[in-house]
Amino acid sequence: MERRNAIKSLGTLSLGIAAPSLANVEKLVAPYKIQKKSIITDILVVGGGTAGTIAAIQAGRSHLNSDTLQFALFSIYKKANHPIKRMIVEKLMEAPYLSSELITSSRKLLGEWNGKQLGDFLKLYTTHAINDLETLEAVGEILKNENSFIARQAYNFLKESNISDKEIEELKNK
Repeated sequence: MERRNAIKSLGTLSLGIAAPSLANVEKLVAPYKIQKKSIITDILVVGGGTAGTIAAIQAGRSHLNSDTLQFALFSIYKKANHPIKRMIVEKLMEAPYLSSELITSSRKLLGEWNGKQLGDFLKLYTTHAINDLETLEAVGEILKNENSFIARQAYNFLKESNISDKEIEELKNK
């Protein structure tokens, strides 16, 4: 019971601190002024929390040919928890193509990801046949990783991209 009273007193204290500043706030009085604004868009998701993220993913099921939506999902990926990250990658797998902005941005982060994240994005690259020189070089850098699991994923991706062992060795030694 003591804990409950302490929490109540904290609430009262915070209200007491906030109340003086609330007295100076402008009050809304009828008639309210409403401004109409037109937005032309296929999809509009307001909010970047868990609900907004899930809404964007669900809305994007059939609209993942939008570069802006793909990049917005990727931006959320960096901050999301594991289940949301998984959903984002799954949705990007369904896209008809990956935007160049998403490829460039994700390529820069390859070396920072853990084994699961790296594996997901290498699978995404394989699904969309992303094997340009810059991507191959970025994956080649991962071959130097001390974590053998991560290095092996990079090697397997390069082999699936029809890169010879000699070329892989050259990428590793760059």
